[in-house]
Amino acid sequence: MNERLLTVGIDRCHRAGLVTSRSSDAAKPPVIAHTAGDETAALSDESSNHDERPVIDARASEPPTPETLLSSGWSIAIETISEVDPTVVLSRVWNNQSHNRATLFVTPTQQATAKITNILTAPVGVVDSTNDGRQFYPGPDRIPLAEGGYAAVPTSAPLSWNESRTASGQPGLVATISDDAPAITSEEDGRKTTEQDDVEIDQRKTAESGSTDEKTSRKPTTEQEDKENITTDVNPSMEPSRSNDTTPDMNSSVNIGINRPWLELRAGDEVLVRLNNVDALACPPRERFPYAYHRDDDKQIRVLDFAGRPVERYGGITDMRHNGFQPVPAPLVPEHMFNKSITGWWGVLTAQQ
Repeated sequence: MNERLLTVGIDRCHRAGLVTSRSSDAAKPPVIAHTAGDETAALSDESSNHDERPVIDARASEPPTPETLLSSGWSIAIETISEVDPTVVLSRVWNNQSHNRATLFVTPTQQATAKITNILTAPVGVVDSTNDGRQFYPGPDRIPLAEGGYAAVPTSAPLSWNESRTASGQPGLVATISDDAPAITSEEDGRKTTEQDDVEIDQRKTAESGSTDEKTSRKPTTEQEDKENITTDVNPSMEPSRSNDTTPDMNSSVNIGINRPWLELRAGDEVLVRLNNVDALACPPRERFPYAYHRDDDKQIRVLDFAGRPVERYGGITDMRHNGFQPVPAPLVPEHMFNKSITGWWGVLTAQQ
């Protein structure tokens, strides 16, 4: 399937008069297209121009056509997508933009094309956006805690991260443990757990492909002037900061008092955790979440409560899930991934066309 999609992408590039270079390096796109006089483009790993973009007159509401993107004169990575996953889509655009390449996705169906377009058009990289805030896609990473370990919650229900402007108390734990929450048993009660064939806890690395180029985990924050270059297609609630408005700002430490939306972790309609804003995801204290977990030297998973008191041991993450605790996924927050607009940096080609 991927080879067929690559062939479709390569043929379209050749018809546009571009030269293509293939790579077997998993850290790079499988094919990079460039103009005939720019043979070094496929070899370059460094972005040389941070101010321009491939399609200058592109709109945030829709992508450039493949023909427009291919005639831009920029290097273009051909990326095949069979099963659309937000982590994969966003990471590939981020990786290519970081190396001054546009991205042309090649998909097998119109449905896949529509899904990619929905992820990458305004508001970029979120499930939904309302006046109350955004709903984020879950990412592959977990929430690392300041004291070590990772955040967990006592529910098997699907989790979601949502912004909210509803005034509803202070940050921290919100919901009490319901009747269906796992029973708390002491480590000393002799409860035995069986070792499971389970992957090791993610050591804060993205699990998409094993390539560091394809990571979408949080990058170190850039300087304030770089943050202000992110346009509203990444976060429609962001505007240049003003001293007397209530617009959410990128950096609460710089603009004290600006009314930014809460960030809430929900299980269905129930709010489990409330954080100050999306920036509070950076290594929050353990007390912000009902439970934490880490792997002991004996390879077992130890679950602690919010105060650090031991709750139970399990043979692995699967065993922990079966007993009613689940790791908290880190949300994909667009402004934590991109330091500039992605409008004009990507397009989609459907193989059926």
